[in-house]
Amino acid sequence: MIAYLKGPILKRFEAYIILWNGSLGYKVFVTPEILMRPENSEVELFVYHRISEQDQSLYGFTNPDELVFFEKLISVNGVGPKTALGVLSYATLDALKKAITSDNPTFFGKISGIGKKTAERIILELKNKIDTAPSLEGTTGLDEVFAALESLGYTTREIKEAVGKLDLTKPTENIIRDALKIISK
Repeated sequence: MIAYLKGPILKRFEAYIILWNGSLGYKVFVTPEILMRPENSEVELFVYHRISEQDQSLYGFTNPDELVFFEKLISVNGVGPKTALGVLSYATLDALKKAITSDNPTFFGKISGIGKKTAERIILELKNKIDTAPSLEGTTGLDEVFAALESLGYTTREIKEAVGKLDLTKPTENIIRDALKIISK
């Protein structure tokens, strides 16, 4: 089983990339965040290797938390790998977890391939299986938040404590501003 790949993006397509690794090119389905990266840029992917009677496919994620959430999503009846990838492409991991814990099927109903019953099933089956602590890795813009606050002299511990109290669905600038308010108290 392939669990991890690292290398440059050889070619980008609509829903997947070809990742060059030595003398092999791997077709990996990824989120739009990864698809936006330029060709020849280096990526590190945690991989779900799906094997079925018809084919094999790889699904890549920038951090292990996304991979774990993906695996939980595909365990829900009616949610396949491509639909689960669509869910992860729709919003941040923290926003998805919040929608599940707050019983918000309307949030999932806006996602292509997810109907009302599937949205309700996702919430019902995953509500007690997900870690509700905010993800500190791979959240859109979070690396920028850490870099900005570290450049101001704050420690990683101070930053993690502040970020853990914030709404990570806001724009990066607002997250930085809110983190500074918390740290400076």
